[in-house]
Amino acid sequence: MNQLKLGIWEKRADQAQDALEHLFWNESIGMYNIETPCPNGECNTIFHYWWMAHAVDVLVDGLQRTGDKRYADRLGALHHGLLYRNGGAWPNELYDDMEWMALAWLRAYQATGQDVYKETALILWQDIQTGWNGHMGGGIAWQKSQPDYKNTPANAPAAILAARLYQAFGDARDLEWAHLIYNWQKNHLVDPETGFVWDGMNRTGDGSIDKEWKFTYCQGVYIGAAVELYRITNEQVYLQDARRTFASAIRELVSAEQGALQDEGNGDGGLFKGILIRYTAEYAKADPDAADAAAFLSMNAGLLWEKGKSADEALFGTDWTSAASGVITLSSQLSGIMLLEMMAGMTRKQAMTGKLDTADKESWQEHAGRLQQSLQRHYYNEETGIMNQWYPRGRNRADDNFYYWWQAHVIDVLADGYERTGDADYARRIQDLSRSLRAYNGGSFLHHYYDDMEWMALALLRAYKISGSREYMSSVMELWTDIKTAWNSHCGGGMAWKKDQTDYKNTPANAPAAILAARLYGMLHEEEYLEWAKRIYDWNKENLVDPATGFVWDGMNRRGDGQIDYDWEFTYCQGIFLGAGLELYRSTGDRAYAIDAKRTAEACLNRLCDPDTMMLPDEGIDDTGLFKGILIRYLVQLYQQFPENARIQEVILVNAGRLWDEGLDKELDLCGPSWEKKPQLPVQLSVQLSGIMLLEGAAIVQGMRR
Repeated sequence: MNQLKLGIWEKRADQAQDALEHLFWNESIGMYNIETPCPNGECNTIFHYWWMAHAVDVLVDGLQRTGDKRYADRLGALHHGLLYRNGGAWPNELYDDMEWMALAWLRAYQATGQDVYKETALILWQDIQTGWNGHMGGGIAWQKSQPDYKNTPANAPAAILAARLYQAFGDARDLEWAHLIYNWQKNHLVDPETGFVWDGMNRTGDGSIDKEWKFTYCQGVYIGAAVELYRITNEQVYLQDARRTFASAIRELVSAEQGALQDEGNGDGGLFKGILIRYTAEYAKADPDAADAAAFLSMNAGLLWEKGKSADEALFGTDWTSAASGVITLSSQLSGIMLLEMMAGMTRKQAMTGKLDTADKESWQEHAGRLQQSLQRHYYNEETGIMNQWYPRGRNRADDNFYYWWQAHVIDVLADGYERTGDADYARRIQDLSRSLRAYNGGSFLHHYYDDMEWMALALLRAYKISGSREYMSSVMELWTDIKTAWNSHCGGGMAWKKDQTDYKNTPANAPAAILAARLYGMLHEEEYLEWAKRIYDWNKENLVDPATGFVWDGMNRRGDGQIDYDWEFTYCQGIFLGAGLELYRSTGDRAYAIDAKRTAEACLNRLCDPDTMMLPDEGIDDTGLFKGILIRYLVQLYQQFPENARIQEVILVNAGRLWDEGLDKELDLCGPSWEKKPQLPVQLSVQLSGIMLLEGAAIVQGMRR
């Protein structure tokens, strides 16, 4: 998919980033010059602290888009340079400047996992909170020496910051701050009739509002605050606020002739348009109906590149409709880069998902059905009543391993087929398979591996919900009784992986158990199950989840040395832990669990998806052949709960599209461990099940989009 990486807007964003690096960076001060040309750094007469915050932001844009180490390296150098230039500490006289710096370093932390960036954001946030006072009915002051002057630049970004901190770390006090600041902003500095955002009030001490100051910046930050609160609460009022303000901004601030944003001058004003652009892009991501926002971004990007770029370099002035020339300020260059980066992100998504829309001529539901048929046709063994390990049949041997837990996932994908179609044949096949499996396993579902039993119990619980048959629930209870014996005091608690190695604890034996206990609580409403779910989840989180990123490690004490297997980075572990968090959120309503699930999903996609193509990795065959499918199952469930998470939708559909177009043997309807390459025979059941889970997931996502 190199064509995506090298798309026209990504090439343009690269050129603009290159111009920033080569024409503005000043190695001697560890910061960017405030304009170019700037011989010997003579232009740097003023320390534009908040401009540098937006430089951090565009570096994060480049890093997230490309994964190129040069952006991470430059972030490190800039962090050092800024701290030195600011006297060895981060706080500043201006509250809005600190908010921008905190927002930028929070994004840098989320993109890199570097704790020093998190610490920077939190240090600034503590200082920013001191800006709230009772003058003008509340609100955060603009600067420390003028506590009675309140404005949008000091309040809307603070609401964005508080909301993002809550989403990142789950501190309920941050969400309280976000609501408090947002409500003050809305009640005092937003036109109740139009949604247009005024700049400030009481600047001159007379209590008046500066309604004549009409800046793109103010509209952008309020839209951004509304979008962040919508993402947290899913309350439509916030999305409506964003829509009204965006529409008002277009009416007031965009040229009717060209559709271009106004020239707001050099200096600080050079940054204003870029800020509106950034948060318009966030609004477009959050609102699937925001076609006007996407068109607005496209129109201005086209004007900027065709008319506003300098003749020789990707340099941009303050007027996006006339060629930049002469001295170019850092502020206007950053605005131009923001527009190109937002456009690159938007068109990349369209390139990925737009291709998939053409596949709707045969819907994802039909595609999933075809692979379900191949499962029965290629793997079902009439003699045993369960599934063979391999296709073709001749590849199977009498001494092959009996992969009990794969059969549980067969039941799961049959349940997917039943829920998608309502076809009773799926229910019949579940019944036949479960009975045959019990017989094949010696007349019981009990097993040597605790994680295998957990998967079987989860699958049979779904079968019970489909059919209402007590036969399934009786088996679930039999399994649950045995599964509970896995808990012991080795490693401070947790469920053991298997019965002859009780001191080895891992995510595969704990996260599915937490999912199971939470689902039993949801069905039976007995507190014992919820207590088990919380206990198991808490152990897993405390011991096997990176507290900085939410990434999930596989296990600990496998070799008896107490060590964590940090080098085992599996999609599977991310899927089941986020699934456990999601189940506990559904059971308790506690948003901390939802935040955990979202963080782990984000960490997984950042770490395990190819940054250029968004493809999930080839994790091989045998047990690992199932891993991606399990991740997809729980990503789909997270997306169903929080459909505003467009990145999850994108990953699912991109992977499904690539599998269907390039990774499938369409004569046999078989897939391999790589979803980008046609399989070579033989094909294992585990690998085929992952492919079915992916297409069943795409069918769900497709249904939600219509």
